[in-house]
Amino acid sequence: MNKEIIENLFEFWTFAGESIGALIKTKDYNAIIVNHSDWPNRIFNVNEMGTDFDKIIKLSRQNLLPDKLTLSNPNSIGANYQVKLFLQQRNMALDMNSYSFRSYEDSNIK
Repeated sequence: MNKEIIENLFEFWTFAGESIGALIKTKDYNAIIVNHSDWPNRIFNVNEMGTDFDKIIKLSRQNLLPDKLTLSNPNSIGANYQVKLFLQQRNMALDMNSYSFRSYEDSNIK
């Protein structure tokens, strides 16, 4: 299931980037850069087996690529001393059993 979720997220970022002309596509990765916004601004859909991560890091430090890298397999980057694991997300699920909320109808929401 995680593979499908990740692919869906990458498709969404690709669509968003193409829609506003902010998508960079290479054989090794895709990236989206949105000026004056922090979202989505990331490198994704990385060919994790054949990518030169040092090159990506260098381009990121030159502000030619975003400073966020999303990998489907975080272990593929190895022990790269230039990369700090910021956030690892297992899935995109939310357990609503522990959350209580008041249900109401809003005529503005269709």
